[in-house]
Order: sequence, then structure tokens, then C-alpha cells
Amino acid sequence: MATQSQPWRSPIALTSLCAILLAASPGSPSLDAVRSSNSLLPAFGLTQTAQQSDRERAQQLNQQAIELYRQGRYAEAIPLVEQALAIQEKVLGAQHVDTIESLNNLAWLYNSVSRYGEAETLLQRLLALHRQLGNRAEEGTILNNIGEVYRQQGNYTQALDYYQQSLKIDREVGNRGGEGITLNNIGGVYYTQGNYPQALNYCRQALDILRQVGDRVWESITLNNIGLAYHYQGNYGQALEYYQQAVSLRHQIGDRAGEGVTLNNIGLVYHLQGNYLKAVDYYQQALQLARQVSNRRGEATVLWNMGASYANQGFYDQALVNFQQSFLIFRAIPISASQEVAARSIRDVLNAIRQQGDLATYQSHCQATATATGIAITQWCEGL
Repeated sequence: MATQSQPWRSPIALTSLCAILLAASPGSPSLDAVRSSNSLLPAFGLTQTAQQSDRERAQQLNQQAIELYRQGRYAEAIPLVEQALAIQEKVLGAQHVDTIESLNNLAWLYNSVSRYGEAETLLQRLLALHRQLGNRAEEGTILNNIGEVYRQQGNYTQALDYYQQSLKIDREVGNRGGEGITLNNIGGVYYTQGNYPQALNYCRQALDILRQVGDRVWESITLNNIGLAYHYQGNYGQALEYYQQAVSLRHQIGDRAGEGVTLNNIGLVYHLQGNYLKAVDYYQQALQLARQVSNRRGEATVLWNMGASYANQGFYDQALVNFQQSFLIFRAIPISASQEVAARSIRDVLNAIRQQGDLATYQSHCQATATATGIAITQWCEGL
């Protein structure tokens, strides 16, 4: 289930630390800070046809889960990886590389749907295994990933503790790439706490190291992250400079999903500056990429952001269509918090149309919304 250039020093993370995936409102900034596990653990050979068939079945299940993950359908991917893991533990054993990969993937999926306790349980299991095998480099990776689980729960003290443990091991074993990633993640904690100078300090250290080791994927992630820190400081000129570097590099390395994330971020800067036409232009580019890579969550987010730019210009018809599409995708995934944000946005636009005084137009839009969403008109509009 792992792919080659994924941020969780792990398998299937799609966004980068500090990157805005859910920006402005359909959610909070999405911070993925995981590192992928690359070591091959001791494995036993397979000689029986039945065993080979089971192994192939597990690989198929993992591949199906990857496709669901890319579409933002995390809850649907989980039982597939659970099945794959059960097969691999039985046929291959706990220490086989395929089993380890599925454990890591399942932990990330649990983390993605806020099942943090289960995610940590699996990561602690992996940590114990790597310590038993004396695999210090992978121990550092898993410590980093546990830190990310704590960060997502808002437990920043614990997150920093695990990140610092990871950093210490990375330096001991000379894992410069891992050191750069974890420095970036520490910066992410400070970013989340609103300590942007510290965030920039750590992300700049990370950028220097990642450039030294030639990790262009994480270099692009960190460029985006530095842009985000400037973004939230209100330093839009510097934010755009780093975002543009990130977009260029992500385009060069073929990271279409990451390129879309950063194009969305650029759109947000222009939105905040009141340049809605330029914001919409970047959102359109981001939307195209999100659809190309089947990133349903990203698609819904960009649709919402675009709707906000239309609404701020008074283009309520276009805003309503975008918010409705965003709502339907968030409902289908599902992401309930973002779905509710999109629903509130729909009601806000309908209310703005009502305040313009044209009752027939208001009623028409209310009916269209009810039809598009399959939700009773009375849930959207007052007095109807």
C-alpha cells in the first residue's frame, strides 16, 4: 500500500505538514507529518501455492484501499487493510515487510478518521518490534509518527516529546533525511500553536538539510510550509514567494496532488488580499488537479473556497452551486464537520439572496437546493 514519495515517512499520506487542504473554513489546516517506513524486516520464504494466493489477495486488498484513500474514502479503506493484515499475519508472520507495511497503513487510516487510540496502539506495536530487532532508524520513524498522532489530538507537549526522541535517534544514526522531516514536523507544532517565528526557524533548518540530501519531495513540502507560516503572519509577499517555489518544484517532480494543495494556498492568499478574480483562477487550477488525482476531499475543499470568493463578490448563483457541490462531496466521503460548514455556507448565501428582496428568486434557489441535496426545503430556507 505504500507509494514512493509519501509524506508519513509512511505509506499513504497525501498532504504535507502545514499545508492547507481544508483552508478558510470547511475545516482546519490539515497537517500530515508522517514518515514512511523503508526497511525490510526478516521474512520467511513462501513455497506453498495457497500461501502465495493468500499473499496476492492481501496485496489486492491493499491496492483497493489505496484507491479509496486517494478518493478520501478513508472509512471504506479501513476494513480492506484490516483484512489484508489478518491474512499477512497468518501467512507471512508479524515481522514480514508486507505485514509491517499494512500495520503502518492501518495506523495512518485510523489516524485519518480520528481513531487516535487505535492508531497509537498499532504504532506502539511497531515501535516495540523495531526495538526488539534493534532497528534504530525505523524506531526513529515510528516515534515521529506517534508524535503526529498526538499533534492531531492537540496534545502538543506529547507530540514534541516524541518528535524530539525521533530527532535524537536520527542524529545518532546519521539519518539526515529523517532529521529534516522531523525538524519540519516540530515546526508544524509551533505553527499550530501560532508561534510562527519558531515554526519558520525549524522549517528553515529542515529545508537546508533536505536540500543537502537531495530530497526534492520533502523540499517541496517544506517550501509550502514556510509559505504557510508567512501566510498566517500576514506576510503575503513572502508567502507567495515560497508557494511559487513549491508549486514549481512539485510540478517538476510530478506531485500533482501536492501541486494542487499549493495552488489552493496561493488562491487563499489572493482571496485574503481581496483579489477574488485571481483567487478563482488559482482555485480552478487546483480543482482540475484534485479531480485528476481523484482527491475528493481536496476537490470539495477547493469548491468551497471558490464559492467563498464568488460570495464575497456578490455572485450568489455561482457561490451556491459551488457550496452545494462541496456539501455533496463532504457528505459522500463523509466528513461531517466540513459538511456542516458547507451547509451553513449554503444557508448564508440563501439568506443573502432573500435579503435582496426578490421572493420569487429566493424561493427558486431554495427549491433548487432542496432538489440538489435531497433535503427538505424547510431545512434550508425560512418561511417555506
